[in-house]
Amino acid sequence: MPANVVTTEDLYFFKDELLEEIRRLLETHGSPQRKWLRSQDVQDLLCISAGILYSSEN
Repeated sequence: MPANVVTTEDLYFFKDELLEEIRRLLETHGSPQRKWLRSQDVQDLLCISAGILYSSEN
């Protein structure tokens, strides 16, 4: 099996291509939105009490 040599120039080229692709994706799709849930929301979704939510045993 022949060995492939990766040069510093190859790595710089790869970095530039990767950054350009990330920029393109961010422009197309925008930054991801984070949605945080309040404790009450989690309790309601899981049908659990505050005690269960904060319990370290569960």
